[in-house]
Amino acid sequence: MDVGPIVWKIAQTNELSWWSSSSFIIMKYNEWVEKCIINRNNLFKSIFISDDDLNIYSILDIGCGGHPMLYGLPGKKVSIEPLWNRFKFRFKNKIKDFNVIVSSAEDAVLEDTFDMVIIKNVLDHCRDPNLVLKRIKSWMRDNSLLVLSIYVREKDFMPSHHPNQFHYKNDIVNLLLSNGFGGYFKCYKDVIYYFLLHKDSNSNIKMVDKNTKREDIFCF
Repeated sequence: MDVGPIVWKIAQTNELSWWSSSSFIIMKYNEWVEKCIINRNNLFKSIFISDDDLNIYSILDIGCGGHPMLYGLPGKKVSIEPLWNRFKFRFKNKIKDFNVIVSSAEDAVLEDTFDMVIIKNVLDHCRDPNLVLKRIKSWMRDNSLLVLSIYVREKDFMPSHHPNQFHYKNDIVNLLLSNGFGGYFKCYKDVIYYFLLHKDSNSNIKMVDKNTKREDIFCF
């Protein structure tokens, strides 16, 4: 599971190269921020998190990349991103000063706990996903919510960028269960899996269909 520092550093270098050639660089900064905020609002709407919740919650976003996921939200909002300084350089210092810890999730030092932890399409980029989940658990309160999304593909996809890939749904489910997480997940387009989890739950992860109501989703 732990691919080691050399493989991970290569993956980070490749990731930065990908971002350099993506819309992250091509788009104007203000356009990029606007797009990120729309994506954020759509994400939280899909998991029934209201604007009032977002304003009140303390939130940790792991692996924010160049996305200002928590941009403009009041209260305690913290992000972790090992490549953040490089992103700021790419934008010629136009990028805003968000509260970002420049570190990997494995090495980040945080004394606080949070109402919500977000790790969106990041776990397969990590050096050691198992350790990352253990760190996440230490940053969560008893009633905190973990919002995790992950690509699950039968074959390797850009392995030089994704050092820890999940090829089967049960791979990620078993990893979450072994770290004491339980809750619900739903599949989006048969590739991206969204998990809504609590720590120290009843060690149960269930599938949710697209028409499930809010009160069903949060019956942990």
